[in-house]
Amino acid sequence: MAAGLWDTHTHLQDESFAGDLEEVAARARGRGVERMVLVGVDEGDFARIPAVLARLAGSVAALGIHPLRLCGDDARADPAAAAARLAEAAAEAARRLRPAAIGEIGLDAAAGSEEAQARLFRSQLALARELDVPALFHCRRRFGELVGILRRDGLPRRGAIYHAFSGSREMAEELMALGVRLGLGGALTYGNAARLRALVAGLPLAALVVETDCPDLAPEPHRGERNEPAYLAEIFAALCRLRAGGEDAVAEALARTCEAMFEAAHG
Repeated sequence: MAAGLWDTHTHLQDESFAGDLEEVAARARGRGVERMVLVGVDEGDFARIPAVLARLAGSVAALGIHPLRLCGDDARADPAAAAARLAEAAAEAARRLRPAAIGEIGLDAAAGSEEAQARLFRSQLALARELDVPALFHCRRRFGELVGILRRDGLPRRGAIYHAFSGSREMAEELMALGVRLGLGGALTYGNAARLRALVAGLPLAALVVETDCPDLAPEPHRGERNEPAYLAEIFAALCRLRAGGEDAVAEALARTCEAMFEAAHG
């Protein structure tokens, strides 16, 4: 297994890892996963992540408010006020903790007020530009709106990652044209993902990163288990089977991309 891999999307602050975090990290290192991005999605995560990072040498944080956090009672009562409050909470935490990225941010068809979501997303996108860090995007059935905002507002200088990409060639081309990288996760290993694998086989390697989204979305043969960064090895192997040049060349390309995106936090 090639060394130096980055897992660009984890939720290791999740309580399911509280009892064995060091063992999880050791298993990851044993399979070549040396750096992990801990992705926060709400104010509770902002409080938990610093202590978790202290136990994970070489890892970095991303902080943001997930669009589904606009589904609470306060957001339903006054979506605009909720979006403003959450945006301010994200900004305060990011300026204090100086994360390596802003995310997980975006748009979700299940998250209520479209206007409030767009306001929250745009404010956090601006925060990423201000802090000169990349953004990590979540998008579910709001792709056109998300791309429209990116075209109007622009990306951070260090770019962005579209988390858990499993879309069409047209979507991939739109994102790549904007400078957004595609995050490939467990879906790449699934038996029903032949279309995704065929697409990925023809995409520029420089436009791709790999991720687990642990503890969710475990790859084959671990579906149904708690996902963890060590399982990035299965996702990486699936990608290597689609590319010429061997594991070392793929690993080096992925590492170059991640170093360029996240270097501000660990360089």
